[in-house]
Amino acid sequence: MILVVVTSATVAATRQHDTAVDRTPIGSTGADIPSMATEVTLESWRSHDSDQDAVPLGRIRAVNESAGIYALEWKGGDGHDKSITYHRPDTVRATIAAALGVGTDKKYRFQYTIRNDEESGQYLSGFVVQTLSQSVAPVVLNNAYVGKMSAHIAEFSVGSWYRFGNNIFLEDVVPGAATVVEIDSDSPAAIVQCKIHGGPMKMTGIGAEMPPELVNHLLGYESWPSGYTIGPSNDIRLATYQGRATYLLSELDRVIELGWMARYLQPDYKGFLSRLDDEESVEKRIRMDLKAGRITSEIVAILGFVSNEQP
Repeated sequence: MILVVVTSATVAATRQHDTAVDRTPIGSTGADIPSMATEVTLESWRSHDSDQDAVPLGRIRAVNESAGIYALEWKGGDGHDKSITYHRPDTVRATIAAALGVGTDKKYRFQYTIRNDEESGQYLSGFVVQTLSQSVAPVVLNNAYVGKMSAHIAEFSVGSWYRFGNNIFLEDVVPGAATVVEIDSDSPAAIVQCKIHGGPMKMTGIGAEMPPELVNHLLGYESWPSGYTIGPSNDIRLATYQGRATYLLSELDRVIELGWMARYLQPDYKGFLSRLDDEESVEKRIRMDLKAGRITSEIVAILGFVSNEQP
């Protein structure tokens, strides 16, 4: 049993004479993460327990910018200073490796190995994967809850998105560490989106309500680092090997950019995929390329072959 982000990727093979591939992490390095505002002027707002208007000055103070930790400070309507500690969700960087195995009842098992990059500013606290099938069952460990994101949220409106969160990872997937999550499905593999986030999801500090002008500076779901992996899809093209071969042919440019295939292989793969060479000979070829490090387990999965190696 073997079996995820991501964004555009450069094939490591080009740095090694085009002979090997390396999946690209999703997320930014610490140097790429934009700074938050350091001071926010709050408009007048009326205290609940006073008839007088208060015009406090709100401030966002960096506590540890590389880790994305900030103090949100303001003067409350009671005249006392308030402060809450906020962790940005986007200071995490990870590589998602995915492969296809056999799960319960001979269903496909999608296995995602998420490795938190050593350059991450936070521990990994969430992995969210898009699915394009009605037949999806997350594999639950230790009775941990796997949430389904609301389709009313714009970022998760296409397909069904499942979130493996910090109730599963706890705070153990620190920079340099890795973890594995899985889902079962009757549907074969296609390229789907995924997201990650890092650090605690809850803000800590005094329980007072923050002024909306400060709340408006906080980052939403759109800030979660995004990329691509594989996931179950009910795309009718994937029901046969010939359809899966045609699908991969149409996605060759993208899988190369994602770091799933060495660029120099593109003409060769275009040839045998467009000719629809027999399944047995293609499987033999791609397993040879996988073993040599010229393609990744995602390519094996898209063609519908169960991987016999760890991603």
